[in-house]
Amino acid sequence: MVDALRDEYGVERGRPGRARGFSHLVVDGKPFARLSPRHSLVVRLPEQRVDDLIASGAGRRFESLPRRVRQEWLVVEGESLEEWVALAREAAKFVRARA
Repeated sequence: MVDALRDEYGVERGRPGRARGFSHLVVDGKPFARLSPRHSLVVRLPEQRVDDLIASGAGRRFESLPRRVRQEWLVVEGESLEEWVALAREAAKFVRARA
């Protein structure tokens, strides 16, 4: 996934640290996606977009700790690599625009 986004957005793998088993991706030094050890993708998107994806059955909100729900983070499981790359691209664009 990094290779697919590196040229377009300058995506890099995040440094190991507080990600609790996740391999995270960063753009401009800010995290926008995480690959879970449970084979799921976690992406940061606008809250309304996350709401829409949840309503369509595409995922669920990410909880960083029990009962600590992250409004702008979506967990996606079982999607194809192409769909994951599309969501990661959307997330990178969103996070980059916020910088």
